[in-house]
Amino acid sequence: MKVMVASMGRTLDSEVAKTLRKSPFLLTVDSHTFSFEAIQNPLASPAVHDSRKIFHELLGDNQVRVILIGGYRCHEAEKLRDKKIRVFLGITGTVREAVEKFNKLKYVGAI
Repeated sequence: MKVMVASMGRTLDSEVAKTLRKSPFLLTVDSHTFSFEAIQNPLASPAVHDSRKIFHELLGDNQVRVILIGGYRCHEAEKLRDKKIRVFLGITGTVREAVEKFNKLKYVGAI
């Protein structure tokens, strides 16, 4: 399953970012193999025209089914739910730890 994690850096050892909008990177991680791709977050740059549109295209292009975020709010949650993407908030630790926890628990209580 493809999991997208809001991240402060480009690696699996980077910390999970507190907000989707301000995270510098989005890591798309295969939850089984841990292969990943680091993508600069279009939502983090006010200079990017149509950043929301680009973000939603990234989700579709990468076949993302789950998003993990460190904070407790997500302004995009309603649109993501409409696309059948589950959002989990309050995630802490590194990207690797977050995906490992997801694999073990399949996080209960997605919004």
